[in-house]
Amino acid sequence: MKPEPATRRERIWLLVILAAALALRLWVWPDRWINPDEGAHLMDGRLALHGLVPLVDFSSRQVVYTYLLAGLIWIVGPDFALVRLGVVLVSTLSVWLVYLLARRLFGGRTGLAAAGVYAMVPLAVIWAPIVHIEPFSIAISCIALLAVVRHLEHGGWRPLAAAGLLLGIAFYVRETSLAAMLAALVALAVASLTGRGGAGGQSFVRRAATLVSGFVVPVAVLGALYSSHMTPKMWWHSALNPLALVLKHTGKISRALGAASPVNAAETIRRGEQPWEKTLSYIHEVTLLNAALFVGILISLALLARAVRRGGGELERVRVPFALLYAWVGGLGLIYGYWSVYRGFFPQYAEEFLPGLSILLGFVLVEIAAGWPSIGHRFGRALIALAVFAAVVFVAERTVPSFDIPNWAYFVGAAVVLAWWYLPASRRTRGLLGAAAVALASTILIAAPGSPHAAVALGKTLAIPA
Repeated sequence: MKPEPATRRERIWLLVILAAALALRLWVWPDRWINPDEGAHLMDGRLALHGLVPLVDFSSRQVVYTYLLAGLIWIVGPDFALVRLGVVLVSTLSVWLVYLLARRLFGGRTGLAAAGVYAMVPLAVIWAPIVHIEPFSIAISCIALLAVVRHLEHGGWRPLAAAGLLLGIAFYVRETSLAAMLAALVALAVASLTGRGGAGGQSFVRRAATLVSGFVVPVAVLGALYSSHMTPKMWWHSALNPLALVLKHTGKISRALGAASPVNAAETIRRGEQPWEKTLSYIHEVTLLNAALFVGILISLALLARAVRRGGGELERVRVPFALLYAWVGGLGLIYGYWSVYRGFFPQYAEEFLPGLSILLGFVLVEIAAGWPSIGHRFGRALIALAVFAAVVFVAERTVPSFDIPNWAYFVGAAVVLAWWYLPASRRTRGLLGAAAVALASTILIAAPGSPHAAVALGKTLAIPA
């Protein structure tokens, strides 16, 4: 998994990606509407600054997040815009961390591709200036997983213990970071059982014990700090005890499994704070918004199947990275799947999926590019052409309010621009004419008065490969 040192060209591209990520987030920073939850988050920080104890004197988010927010407010003052700017910078930092993690797993090209995807994903950009928990959880989880990968590359127990410590801290930022703990354990299990740096199961037990020992440190420290505010029984049932959280919800699940039907099971768990229609609407919204990322994970499964069939070095290259990423994304899926039934779902929850999905899509893009020999020397020019297309659309949308481009036209325009660079000169005219013909046919199907729903759907489907 250890990549070659970054070249000068790679570092330049990384700086370009980071600059673009920061520029996009700064663009939405001053104008992003206020989210009602921000007031509650900011109040937690203000109360902590006034000497009140989270979870004792007031019902707060997790302890470390509350004090991180309090520290940010203390640094910049009670300025709403500047606190938001701090969250923007944490979001941009996560772009760099995604690059580092993807680079360690798959190499420099995948690192750049993953960072580029994560920098531009609409959900990450839209929520970047909002004061919320997910950016902090993402950043700490990425650093922890980087420490796990470093252990697998170089050995030594200190990186693994540090990873456990960071994952323990991440838990006290947001409990869903337990998915990163699951990812670390799965990666260590796969690495141990396939002979990477250890002797099978014995190696895994030592590694897991080291990781868990690091995780326990913040639990013990916070337990000691809160001992003057809580009895042992109060601590056991509080949010400070990771086991209490797990036992509480596994108990709910076990009771639900005994229900007469799936509907009854769901209602056994449900707290009823959010209507089912709203929950399903938000899930549908983020699924559509991140559709490209889900395509990436599906193609990555096909690439994994190919690696398994071929075996040898190709399988060895992806086995541990895929184990880590699938366990991370899958763990989040299990947690948020349950939480959607228990309390509901909100779009910002999906942010935590983005790093793992971006890395998988970055890997897919690089693998596809490697199998298409003409891509290499034309990639830069195609990227510039695509950026020009995006800039023209952006300027048109901003300067002419009535200029409303249908969503499918973005696919057609981008595909035609890219086709110009990737088609050989001898076939360029015929290729572009073919793309234009398919685009025209899809436009007719979509725009024709009285077109049935099936025809419109077919037209939109045709517009993408155009």
